[in-house]
Amino acid sequence: FDPTQSSPSEEQPIGEWFISGASFLAPLLDQGLSLDALLETLRIVLPVVKAIQMITRRQLLQTSATTLMGSIPHFHSKHVSEEERMRLCQVFSESITEGWHLFGSSSNALVLALAQAVLALIQYAHSFLYPRTRLFLYTGAYSLVGITLHFQERDQEALQAHQSGYIAALATGDPWYVAQSLICQSDCYHFLGQHDVAIQTIEEALRTIGVPSNNAQVCARAHLLTCWADNSMALKDYRTAQEKLEASAVYLDHIALNEEFDRAAWHMLAGKYSLMTKDYSTALDHFKESLTVLPEAWTLRRTMTSIGLIKAYAQMKERDQSLIVADKVVPMVQAINARVTNRWFNEYLHQDLLGTFPTDERVHTFVRDVYKRLPQLIDVSSN
Repeated sequence: FDPTQSSPSEEQPIGEWFISGASFLAPLLDQGLSLDALLETLRIVLPVVKAIQMITRRQLLQTSATTLMGSIPHFHSKHVSEEERMRLCQVFSESITEGWHLFGSSSNALVLALAQAVLALIQYAHSFLYPRTRLFLYTGAYSLVGITLHFQERDQEALQAHQSGYIAALATGDPWYVAQSLICQSDCYHFLGQHDVAIQTIEEALRTIGVPSNNAQVCARAHLLTCWADNSMALKDYRTAQEKLEASAVYLDHIALNEEFDRAAWHMLAGKYSLMTKDYSTALDHFKESLTVLPEAWTLRRTMTSIGLIKAYAQMKERDQSLIVADKVVPMVQAINARVTNRWFNEYLHQDLLGTFPTDERVHTFVRDVYKRLPQLIDVSSN
């Protein structure tokens, strides 16, 4: 990996670079990723690459005499100007922020590729970055890698990424970053079936937050309580789940709409609780309330919430309404294409739709059509 690779020159026509670039992008297009999505990802990464190249090219020129003498040039942070260092830290921060926005709206595989690229660039530029700033960059990049791996159901790998991010978060001394890393780790333990460990991790995060001193910490505390409720549901400890949901709800008036956790996220978890306790009418109300406030651009969260909604409709034997909404969910599942959401939608088809309407021809026709539109569901069906 070398982001300092030289640009087109008279000796190497630009046409050859286009061919080279196309050959690298072709496999990604073969995976069903759109060209627009690929270009958006490149738009996020390119400013970082350019900032690194500006530094390394200047240093290469300064060390050209050494190179001519047969020695390999070394890049030194002391030769980086304050302006270059500030610019590099800024574009890294922007790339991670944009990566998180993309995570909620685009292909999971594409965001994973972006996160891995940004992390590799941070590692390459490690010595060029302000020591304190790079701690925040590392925890942000590792967390983005981890959460995308988690949605690919690669939770052991995700845990490794989150644990690396956790070390960086501890070094920042910021309780919010530490808590966020622990939230992500608890999600992995949850999906690995290690619910007791997940709850212990949540308790550690709650101790880290303590008494919230700002809005971000209030949001994190409310989020942690719903994570605890989610694990309690998995253990069928519905009393504790209800207690934690109620404890979380106390903070909702102090939390604005945001991508980490908000009232809409709380309603989604409350809807899941109502589904699991077979209170389908209440579940329907929660999912509808969540979707009312979620922006259209937040595709991942709308997908997850909508799957809950169509499950509730199916369990209430409202076949037509379930199918109408499910048909709208298909392109969202396709856009995100994460194994977690693919599995949830596949479970809806089999457990909720076919389970409730086993002999309904319209339902069988719909399911067959979905498998034609989403062949990736076959993969999660076989696991």
